[in-house]
Amino acid sequence: MTNGDDENGSMAEASCTQLRDRGRVRLGFLVFQDKYNCDCKPENKDKSKTVFRMGVDLYAIRGHYRSRNIEKSSSAWPLYEEKPIQHKDHSYHILSLSLSLSLSLSLVVVPEKVLSSSMNARTVGTGNGTIVLAHGFGGDQSLWDKISPSLAKHYRVLSFDWCFSGAVRDGNLFDPAKYSSYNAYADDLVALLDEWGLKSVIFLGHSMSGMIGCIASIKRPELFQRLILLLASPRYLNSGDYVGGFEEVHIDDMVSSIRSNYQEWVENFTPAVVDPEDPPSLDKFRGCLRSMKPEVTASLADTIFRSDYRHVLADVTTPCTIVQVTNDMVVPASIAHYMCERISGPSTVEMIEGTGHFPQLTAHEQLLDVLRQALGFQAPGGEGMPTSTGTSGPADHGRD
Repeated sequence: MTNGDDENGSMAEASCTQLRDRGRVRLGFLVFQDKYNCDCKPENKDKSKTVFRMGVDLYAIRGHYRSRNIEKSSSAWPLYEEKPIQHKDHSYHILSLSLSLSLSLSLVVVPEKVLSSSMNARTVGTGNGTIVLAHGFGGDQSLWDKISPSLAKHYRVLSFDWCFSGAVRDGNLFDPAKYSSYNAYADDLVALLDEWGLKSVIFLGHSMSGMIGCIASIKRPELFQRLILLLASPRYLNSGDYVGGFEEVHIDDMVSSIRSNYQEWVENFTPAVVDPEDPPSLDKFRGCLRSMKPEVTASLADTIFRSDYRHVLADVTTPCTIVQVTNDMVVPASIAHYMCERISGPSTVEMIEGTGHFPQLTAHEQLLDVLRQALGFQAPGGEGMPTSTGTSGPADHGRD
């Protein structure tokens, strides 16, 4: 080793802020741009710099390059540096190194699950298949607590909170204009499944989430193996021969009550939709409603109860199990048969004897019996893994 080599040291002694070769930056950023489909704009500088700093540090540790007479530079390391690096014999070596760094680094950057975090998404269970639980109006994912442990013995269970839920930390996540239709929720659901790398899942959607699941399955049918529509309805307003259960005046009065005296409305609405013979379940749902902002609840109620998605049923090809409670003031029993007749994919109706709109709270054992029959997993104490009755997607309805 010559004195020059001793003086300059190895690449491990050259910081990443010293490498300012413009050709290297441009070559690497083209790869970065192609990988992430981003523009060469100033706001993307930090991302590009982070990627290159990681790679340069890795190469420095391995000692693959020895720099000579590299000009010291500021720590800012601007992306569009116009001044080329001052060196003697190593311009081609730097260019070659930078290209190899750029090509390899695009494979190691893992995007963060931003949507999953904001929606409090979490999983339990270790089964080969995945079942996704989506709560409805006024609730959060805790409403699944009575059935989730049983499902987790056979499936990987993914639950989350919609943006309107009081359990969501970011109170600004709900945008009334954006979420004035189910399509935005369906887009969130699709994006959530993509973040987790899931395909061919079993989707259990309660109330409004049932129709959201239908819309999402039309957008991306490969993501769903089976839809379980728990007390779903394509339209809540009566219309001609169609019996949705409500008149316009009922919705007007509901929204007005929410806006004028929210706490009183919560006290009146809760026993109307939850079996009053089950005080703990009453308290559970009442607590969920109280955690929501009144203006969010009013906007959401207006969107849900004035919606009409009857036209999408014919485009649903994913196999469906429609679950209905015999006495529900929100969704008449006839709605389940109406949906079954109009969904294009294979579908069945399963009835649960009971009262109220929340069987996952007040009749959870009966609901689990329906799920066992529909999905083929055994009752507590049974052995073996579930076999799905669905006909769409791979048998394990799990991750990629």
